[in-house]
Amino acid sequence: MSKRRRIDENEEDGIVSQQKPEDLDQNLPVKVSLPQSLLRKKIETPQAPSVADNNGVLTGISFEQMCDDEGNIIQLHKNTQNALKKMRIQYMTHIQQQTIPSLLAGRDVIGTAKTGSGKTLAFLIPCIELMAQTNWRRINGTACVIISPTRELALQTYSTARELMTEHATLTHGIIMGGAKRDKEADALQRGVGLLVATPGRLLDHLNSTKGFTVKYMKILVIDEADRILQLGFEKELRAIINILPKQRQTMLFSATNISIQSNTKDLARIAIQGKPLEINASELEQKKLQSSSSMQVQEMNSTHSSSSSSSSSSSSSSEATVVGVHQGFIVCPAQMRFVMLFTFLSTMSNIGADKQKKDGKKGKKILVFFSTCASVEFHNALLNLVDIPCTALHGKMKQQKRTTTFFDFCHATSGIMLCTDVAARGLDIPEVDWIVQYDPPDDPKEYIHRVGRTARGVSGIRGRALLFVLPEEMQFLQFLRKANVPIEEFTVKKEKIVDVQKQYESLVAANFYLGRMAKDAFRAYLQAYSAHAMKTIFDVYHLDIAAVARAFGFDQPPKCDLEAEQYDAKNIDINEDDSGDEMDQDKHSIDQKQKSKVRKKKQSQMNNNNNNNEQQQQSESESDNIIDGQRGHQRPNNWMRKKEIQQRKRQGKFGDSHSFSADNPYGRRSSDDKRQFK
Repeated sequence: MSKRRRIDENEEDGIVSQQKPEDLDQNLPVKVSLPQSLLRKKIETPQAPSVADNNGVLTGISFEQMCDDEGNIIQLHKNTQNALKKMRIQYMTHIQQQTIPSLLAGRDVIGTAKTGSGKTLAFLIPCIELMAQTNWRRINGTACVIISPTRELALQTYSTARELMTEHATLTHGIIMGGAKRDKEADALQRGVGLLVATPGRLLDHLNSTKGFTVKYMKILVIDEADRILQLGFEKELRAIINILPKQRQTMLFSATNISIQSNTKDLARIAIQGKPLEINASELEQKKLQSSSSMQVQEMNSTHSSSSSSSSSSSSSSEATVVGVHQGFIVCPAQMRFVMLFTFLSTMSNIGADKQKKDGKKGKKILVFFSTCASVEFHNALLNLVDIPCTALHGKMKQQKRTTTFFDFCHATSGIMLCTDVAARGLDIPEVDWIVQYDPPDDPKEYIHRVGRTARGVSGIRGRALLFVLPEEMQFLQFLRKANVPIEEFTVKKEKIVDVQKQYESLVAANFYLGRMAKDAFRAYLQAYSAHAMKTIFDVYHLDIAAVARAFGFDQPPKCDLEAEQYDAKNIDINEDDSGDEMDQDKHSIDQKQKSKVRKKKQSQMNNNNNNNEQQQQSESESDNIIDGQRGHQRPNNWMRKKEIQQRKRQGKFGDSHSFSADNPYGRRSSDDKRQFK
């Protein structure tokens, strides 16, 4: 039986905090040989200090104590150490401790770790160390290329790299991405950029067409969120990029989900990495450490009941796919009550935040709400702002300047609500997010994990909460989440707490023309995205109550909607395309292959039927011509009949989309039998 809890402002937003595993042992370092230039004399490994790490991310080992498997201390460049101190980063996370020594030794690495565990620093530090140790100059061109799936993630990675390189005065860095001015990017690349952060579409464009962009001396290729890049349809671009770049290089693949078990990412790793890569899964190694340490504690405590229960809870918490500091729940909500529940939740949380700010001076609530389509984000953003719930929007069809401004404004804000698509689901480090609300379900459990990973990030110990809206017919999706080691329980809301605004909502949509048009676009986009869902056995659009779904968008009667897979509108697929090889960098819904084949076969059969009908009609016409012209003993061709018909229509003034001009009709007056409204 699933646990039930009530969401109430008197109970710290209705969520009870989870217990966190404590005293995590450090993971064993990877067995690789490091160059002697990076090693100091062999000393005993110092005792790890006690660190207050509320989310179980830190190892308690500082960067100054980083060592290889033989106990040799690895000495980072002095400028890199100074930059880390300025950033107030002292201790390594598990993924950093396990990957940085191997990367500094020149190994190819496939790294997997939970969201918010410090993967960005894990590949940035080796890149900067390589450039610093080799004294890289502009004339050498580009040394490191980092490929990110989205513009926002590219901006965030570049911001972190710029902070790390503040002390390295001679090293250069840059970013290229869709939506930015291509000429300025080309000028910078021609001058020389040592560390380059890029999105795949724009990178391939510059590689093919920008003269003076030097990559023949490149040393490191980093593909961040590799599975997401492939999911967005960039496999061809990535293959082309890999073929252009030098073969003799170091390659790193990082993601929050296991890359090695996915077939498409396996193929990418096989193409991108020449030799056998070192696969590191920080979550699995951490789990093994915790299980071994907990078994030792059980033996020391003589297998008492209290110790066994504590060890089992710690081991189970470490095996979770999400970070420890996230308390996750779901609400079973009928389709017609979806907006009412969302309005109740957001208004309650915004009021709680405002009251706390007034009384205690504490910050308000910071909430991320995920939708499946751009049109839904636009509609709900306009609607909520109209009913005095301030919020912002972020999706892939916004202009780049607006996207960048919105993203950084929300990052720097202490409270607020941002409605977004999956453009914000991967890799973005938004500080101090209190709630992750998934109004529309994700495409699979992997996307759920990435969405939830936007809260309880890093080592600050801030607790996060996640809420998933589920229809009664979608309950089977929870089984897939639990199979993916996602701890989720059911939340309930008291009936007296629900703010029933359905009638006012429907009247508002009916009275406002522009809001009604946006509601229609959002409704159609929602149904089309639902019909394109990857898990069709659960999310079946033909099992939905369309009238109830329409009420969630403010309609008493559902508007007309075509659910054919090939007739997708741009509003329901979050992509970005421009003439400069821009990238489809967001939540593009992949249509199921079976659905594609069915549509293709149906279309082909229709075309075959039309061709058969045309052939029969032409055959009957030719037979009639033979009968008419039988006395002459020859058959008239079809094109001859067509020419004759055209000449006759010209004489009658009926030919063409405009009036016909002739000697008999010099002014182009229409004929008396022409009843068309427009000419």
